[in-house]
Amino acid sequence: MTNYRTKYPADGVCDYIFYDSMYKNHRNTLPGVWAEDVLSILTKALQTDPAKTQFGMGFAFEHRHRLIQDLANTSLKHFWDYKVFHFGILDCPAHGTKQTDMDEVFVALKALDDSVQKARASGNTSYIVLGAVSHTGAWNNYYRDKFGGVFKPDLFISLGHQLRGDPQRSSCVVTPPIILEKPEGLADAHDLYDAVRALASVASQAGGPRFSLSVSMAGRWSKLLPTSKAEIFSACEKGSPRWRFFGRYTEVCKMPPYSTNLLYDVQRYAMRTFDPGTQRMFVYDDEKALCQKLCLAKANNTDVAFGVAVYDLDYEDTDDTCSDLNSMGAYSRFQAVSNVAKFLAHHFTDPSKLAACSSMFP
Repeated sequence: MTNYRTKYPADGVCDYIFYDSMYKNHRNTLPGVWAEDVLSILTKALQTDPAKTQFGMGFAFEHRHRLIQDLANTSLKHFWDYKVFHFGILDCPAHGTKQTDMDEVFVALKALDDSVQKARASGNTSYIVLGAVSHTGAWNNYYRDKFGGVFKPDLFISLGHQLRGDPQRSSCVVTPPIILEKPEGLADAHDLYDAVRALASVASQAGGPRFSLSVSMAGRWSKLLPTSKAEIFSACEKGSPRWRFFGRYTEVCKMPPYSTNLLYDVQRYAMRTFDPGTQRMFVYDDEKALCQKLCLAKANNTDVAFGVAVYDLDYEDTDDTCSDLNSMGAYSRFQAVSNVAKFLAHHFTDPSKLAACSSMFP
C-alpha cells in the first residue's frame, strides 16, 4: 500500500500489510522526515492486534545503494516502537536488470537481516522478504544459487504482475495486469507461468524460503493507435509524462462509454473497456480473472506450495462503488483472491481440482 487515504481492510483479513514505497522518488528515507503515508501505516500498525494482522516496510529497488549506506549508520528501532518488524525489497524487475544489480539487493537484504537481530533477540518475529521477477532459466538458477549460498529471505514473492505501464515499454502493447501466457514477440514482459516456474525451480533446492505468487489490483490505461482494434495485445501509443498508466476500475464502472463497453475477454482472462472518442483503453483483472489465472497457474505446479501476495491494494474498490461488479462488497477482488489462496493451499492437490477451483467465481 502507498496511499494514506486508502481504507484498510478489516483486521485479520490480511495476514501482513506492507508499505512498499520507502525511498521511492527519494522520499521517506530512514534518516529523513517521513510523509503522511508512512505515518498512517505506522499508526495503523500500532493500533492493530498483531495476532490478526502484522505490518512491514518495503524499500525501493532503485535506491538499494542508499539503503545499504543508511543501514550502516541508522537503526530500524523506530519501526519497532510501532510494532513493525518485517522488511524487504518487493519490486525487483528483470527487464533491464543485471545480475550485478541483484547482487546489491542481496547485500541490502542481508543488511536488513542484520539490523533486526536485536528485535529477534527480544522475542519478536521478524521476516525479510524479497519480491522479484524471475522469467528465464538463467534468472531461476541465479535465485536458487543465491538462496543456497549467499542469503535466504524468509519469503520469496515471484512477481506475476506487470510492473511497468504499457506505454513505458520499448513497444507499447495493451496488456492486463497479469498476463497468463504472453504471446510470441511481446517485449519487456513476463507472464504468470514464468512466475510459477520460478517458484518450482527454487523449490527444487531443499531448505529454501517460503513462497508467494503476486497479483495486482491496479488497472492499466493505454491509448490505442488509430489502426488498432480495441483488444488486449493491440498496439498502443508510447506514453508521455502527462499520462496515467495505472488506475482503478471505480473510474470506469459508472462512467459511459466505459461502463457500457465493459467486456470480459475469455481468451485473455481479463476485463477490458474502451472509449472510441479518445481511443483510451482500460484493462483490469476482476474476481473471475484473478481466480482463473491463479487456478491455471497452480494446475501446472500442484507440488509447489505458495501463497498469494496482493500488490497495489490501494487500487481496490474500498467502498463498493462498483457494486454491480462486486460479488462480496468492498474489497471484493481481494476477498476473492483470499478465498482462492485458501483453496490452493488446502484442496488443490492435483490437476483434477482445476474445475472446482475455477468455478469459485464463474
